[in-house]
Amino acid sequence: MRIRLFVKIMAMMAVAVVVTGGSIFVATDRLANEALDDIMVQSIASFQRTVNQRIEDLLQIHREEAELLAGRPDLAAAVAAGDAEAVRAIVVPAMRSMGAEVITVANAQGVVVARAHSDKRGDSVLGQANVARALQGEVNAGVEPGTVVAFSLRAGAPVRLDGRIVGSVTVGMDLSSEAFVDGFKALTGLEMTVFQNDTRVMTTIV
Repeated sequence: MRIRLFVKIMAMMAVAVVVTGGSIFVATDRLANEALDDIMVQSIASFQRTVNQRIEDLLQIHREEAELLAGRPDLAAAVAAGDAEAVRAIVVPAMRSMGAEVITVANAQGVVVARAHSDKRGDSVLGQANVARALQGEVNAGVEPGTVVAFSLRAGAPVRLDGRIVGSVTVGMDLSSEAFVDGFKALTGLEMTVFQNDTRVMTTIV
């Protein structure tokens, strides 16, 4: 009788230990997972801020470059004259010195006079937001598709001659280039993939 009572007591104690231990384990595991989730969320938010800031920095750089280039009197004269060779003689070396990947110069009607990154000219880029806003007198920057470069960071600035707007300058960086994604990988240590809508245009992952 005593043995049976002892066995029952021990069994009850064992059950209590198991239940208590299990509860502690579940609670600890839940707290640990919540803490890990919080750390991951904070880490992702931190990386997101880093990426956003880097994009803003690049847009500001291109905005300043476009404004500087648009302010050159020799470029304004060449744009007003529709002199493609004279424009290219200015923007091709400028693109190399700036480290930009896109420079497009258009006239007051939004027709391309010359590009530094391509021989293509004579097509209209008036549909691009940066060009339309530049021709209205606004220095601007953003992310948008292009005619030759499909997807890029672009800044536009108005080209003025004797106080009137005779064209626009677009300076930018190709988002589908290896330089862009590799730069972010070096900055954050993370692999990066750029999507244009549902299409993957560039990735650091081989």
